[in-house]
Amino acid sequence: MNKKEFTLYDKIINYLMIKSFCMRNNGIHHGRMALALTIYHYGFYTKNHVFVDFSVNLLDSILEDEKNIQTPILNFTNGRIGIGWGMEYLLFKLTEINYNEILRQYLTYIDNRVKEYFLNDSFPPDYSIDIGILHYVLIRNSGCQKRNELQPYSSSFVKGLCRKCSSVSKKEYNQYFMVDSYIIDIKTIYPLLCVQNEEFETSLTDGFPNVLLRYLKII
Repeated sequence: MNKKEFTLYDKIINYLMIKSFCMRNNGIHHGRMALALTIYHYGFYTKNHVFVDFSVNLLDSILEDEKNIQTPILNFTNGRIGIGWGMEYLLFKLTEINYNEILRQYLTYIDNRVKEYFLNDSFPPDYSIDIGILHYVLIRNSGCQKRNELQPYSSSFVKGLCRKCSSVSKKEYNQYFMVDSYIIDIKTIYPLLCVQNEEFETSLTDGFPNVLLRYLKII
């Protein structure tokens, strides 16, 4: 009987799955949403539905957990608009996700807070918040359109937000969208499996999820 050989990426993904059970941060940068996205893509790439199912269950766990904790709203990296972006992203990718009333209410709650923030078109000069909101608003409207639902954000709202964010430099933009911040040489990863820094391990910008998503050519 041949013994299965586990690749480095198999080891990393299994480590992240175990790690997800003891994490308190649900965010998309350092938290469990980062892991849900990574595990889904790994499952899709390897055609292993175990990983896809795990990501769906992890999303349900995040939603349940969000009922009992005070997660910041208008923070993309570790707040609810980032989590909401991740949920809409996975709804695009996965038919297995149940778009139930709990998920709908969660996203609607975020929408209401976003609209309150921009009440009377008063845009505070905080680009870190504005860009994260723009990213969320765009995917939220697209998701609602795909599901034949009323889009929560008007075209005038989106255009106003786009104008506000147009003055942000590419460097600032990348800083908040986890694209080009840090590139890790794959050859250096294996010894880092013993690193005890949780924020590094689970970071989409420079941790194990980043390594896997680059390997899968997602980012």
